Amino acid sequence: MPADIKARLLEAGKDEGCVTLSFLNDLIPEGKDAEAIDGIFDFLNENNIEIVSQEKSGKKKTLDGKSWEGSGDGQLEDIPLDDDDDKLMDAAALVSKEDSPEPEETTTTYLREMGKFELLTPQEEEKYSKSIREGFDGIIRSVRQDQHGTEELRQLVERIDLWEKRDPTLKPKKQHLNFMMRAIAKACEMHPRNKKLQEMQCKLEMFHRSIEVAKDAMIKANLRLVVSIAKRWKATSA
Repeated sequence: MPADIKARLLEAGKDEGCVTLSFLNDLIPEGKDAEAIDGIFDFLNENNIEIVSQEKSGKKKTLDGKSWEGSGDGQLEDIPLDDDDDKLMDAAALVSKEDSPEPEETTTTYLREMGKFELLTPQEEEKYSKSIREGFDGIIRSVRQDQHGTEELRQLVERIDLWEKRDPTLKPKKQHLNFMMRAIAKACEMHPRNKKLQEMQCKLEMFHRSIEVAKDAMIKANLRLVVSIAKRWKATSA
């Protein structure tokens, strides 16, 4: 792990013995490989730096829902987990039918936006493919290393074993990734006070983010290629 990231983690965690999820998300660059993410979480554990969430009021809570009072007094107060955070209004429902753009206008805008993305070089394609593979493998490795005493993750390991029996290379697939993330989320929901399990979910979400960033880059580049071919075809057929 780079020395500057170590220094920033120590600087952020030295006063209260914790770092926030938002700090970690800002610290870890998009596209960071799975090994680097593993290294950051190992470093936090080695230095007894807690990962916490922070409310708008500034109040901090550990990942198992307890009030964070700092590493000095070690006093943790149980706080009910908030379940209203995801009950947000759907902004799309506020857009009236009259305000919706015409299909032709939407298509033109879409093609213009896709044209802004550069085609990938062979080296970039290899880099993004590697990020997807390493992120996928990182999720599986983390789940196998420690099921945290939960039946849900034990069953997930059995399902992964079945996948590998059918496909020894176990190529990264969307349905497999979604299944694993749902299983982990369910385990966390069933065991909200299992701090180690919540920490693992935090790490796996970062693996997931690295996969999505790489996949998004490849999709946009492929769409850019389609737009380029379409424009050439239009020019030759005119």
